[in-house]
Amino acid sequence: MDYKYWEHKAAQHLERNNHRIEGRNLRVGRSEIDILSRKEGLLFVTEVKYRRFALDLPEEYISNAQIQRLLLAGMTFIRPFHCRELHLLLAVYTPKNPYGIWHELNVS
Repeated sequence: MDYKYWEHKAAQHLERNNHRIEGRNLRVGRSEIDILSRKEGLLFVTEVKYRRFALDLPEEYISNAQIQRLLLAGMTFIRPFHCRELHLLLAVYTPKNPYGIWHELNVS
């Protein structure tokens, strides 16, 4: 299974949780947003990861530099979608957790 399969699973999860998917694999400069979604006036950038082995902390899956790039990319969509906040989600899939482990990353 390739990364598109896991991104599709993540998008389905978001839709089941009342998110409206606004885009997938959106390129903004050097960054790519895996999934952009909206819910209740909030904008969500979701980064999807698949790893053969689980790591202990969400921060081990994504670097601070990548978080900053995703935040800057996501900010370009705040005004066009009339959202008041941006949230960054990390969806991690492993063979032992094929339903995903979801983390909201602290962006302050």
